[in-house]
This record gives sequence, C-alpha cells and structure tokens, in this order.
Amino acid sequence: MAYMCDFTISSDGSVFGQNGPRVASTAEGWIVSHLWSVVGMKRAKEIWMLCRRHDAQQALQWSLVNSVVPADELDTEVRRWCDELLALSPTVLKLVKKSFDDSLAPVRKAQDRFKILDQVNPGFWTWGEQTEGASAFLEKRAPGFSPWR
Repeated sequence: MAYMCDFTISSDGSVFGQNGPRVASTAEGWIVSHLWSVVGMKRAKEIWMLCRRHDAQQALQWSLVNSVVPADELDTEVRRWCDELLALSPTVLKLVKKSFDDSLAPVRKAQDRFKILDQVNPGFWTWGEQTEGASAFLEKRAPGFSPWR
C-alpha cells in the first residue's frame, strides 16, 4: 500500500511487495489498478501477479517510495518532512491533496471493488480457496491452490 500513501519514507532495510494472490487475499478494483499509474502497466502486473519481494532501493527506483534512509535516521527524516509540511499553508495543502484525490474519483466510481469478485468467481468465499490461502499463511506453508485451477 506504499503507493497509496501521500508520502512513503522507507528505511534501507524495508521490503515491499504484494501477497494477495499468494494467500488468496482479495484485492480488486481501483486499489489494484491505480498502481499502473505509478509504475507502469507491466511493472504493476509484475508486482501484483508474481508477489515478489523488492528492497527499498528498488521501490525508490520504481517510485513506490519517496525516500530511503538508514533505519537509525528514519524518525529524523519523517520529522523533517513533517516540519516542512507544517511550514506550508494548510488550506492550500488541503486543496492540493483534494485535487490529487479527485483525479482518482472516476476510477474509484467505475470500478466497484465488491462487484469485480462476483464477476470473476461468485463462489470465492464459499469454495475454500480463500480458506486454503489463509490457513497456509498461518501455518507457514505453501498453499495448495490446484483444486481451483
């Protein structure tokens, strides 16, 4: 969810990636598709569909984070960003933030996240796929998704 935040400041030891398909945890609609506007369509599909892990420097190169600092400097860096924001006009910052948020409104409205799962697999919550993913995660084992292929 780093790409959904206004700012993401990362320590150099952070790891980024998606787990959804790995553990059968649903994510859908504009929350998924918005990533392509940050990193490009091919990279967004790679991130969401392959569930690989990426270090902080890779996340910075892909624009998933704004800044990467040593772990012992993280609080200082966050404080610096906050101090900069606090020195600016709160009303104008609200206008800027609303302008960015409003640009996503058509995408959010067009992609009702609760309808997409029903279109793809209306029995998802009752057929056991999600249960298998969650159980495998909790049991620290690879899930067995072959019955749902």
